Amino acid sequence: MRTPARWRVLLLSAGEISLTQHMQEAGKQSRAGQEIRLIDIAAESGAGLGLFDTLHGMESGAALSQAIKAACQRQHGTAGRAFLQQLVQQRDAVATLIRDARASFLAEDVPPSASGQVVRAASRFALVAVAGEIATTWGLTGWQEGEAMAAAVRLFNEWLSGRGGAGDAETREGLASVRAFLEAHGESRFTPWDANPAATACTINRAGFKRLEDDGLWFYVLPAAFRKEICKGFNPVSVAKSMAGRGWLKTQSDDRTTYKAKLPGMGNKPSNVYLITPKIWEDEQ
Repeated sequence: MRTPARWRVLLLSAGEISLTQHMQEAGKQSRAGQEIRLIDIAAESGAGLGLFDTLHGMESGAALSQAIKAACQRQHGTAGRAFLQQLVQQRDAVATLIRDARASFLAEDVPPSASGQVVRAASRFALVAVAGEIATTWGLTGWQEGEAMAAAVRLFNEWLSGRGGAGDAETREGLASVRAFLEAHGESRFTPWDANPAATACTINRAGFKRLEDDGLWFYVLPAAFRKEICKGFNPVSVAKSMAGRGWLKTQSDDRTTYKAKLPGMGNKPSNVYLITPKIWEDEQ
């Protein structure tokens, strides 16, 4: 009946592949909450030095890595104990500083339209940044003031860019699923609008129809295919609303995401379809 001990831990792990890749190898799909808890940050700095931006006087990245490893073996825990000692002694002041710095980070460096997932991730970047700045103030790092914050902001922006934006991950992945389906099956599973009856009958597992207009190719997607295949693993209502908001779907009213159209060879009565516009290929985000 004892109250269980609870811990909130930030971890740093060096890995060759991401959480998403791990789960794909197992035939599973990662979820947004998992990706927020285990944030992937690319180690390649783009400076041609692997993990490092600068070699700090060393002859190579390997030499710098070995020097860091040797220093960690000698001094492991030194800064951590000193940091905790100061933290306990100044906990009230530090708590206020953390709140203020985190609020500043979120206000200045997070897009105003960011989803709750992005805000939660940004809060973790902010916590690491303020910890680094506090450690610098206490003389434990040897860094310049503002260096830890600048590094955290940079990494947050790189993570945000690699993630594909500040929206919900489920929505982003759902939209990507729609595009991937059209790229893979646009030729084989969508009957040309003006095809003769013989060609229409040859479309196996039809997902809908396609019609070439002056502005590009329009896809008339059958509802069952949209819900069960194109949006498999995602909420089709949310995906459709996001598509409509981006102009990827043509709708006839604000409260519906489907479109009524008379489809070739399917009678004179209009059918509900998801009418995907050519804009789906223009929006890279």
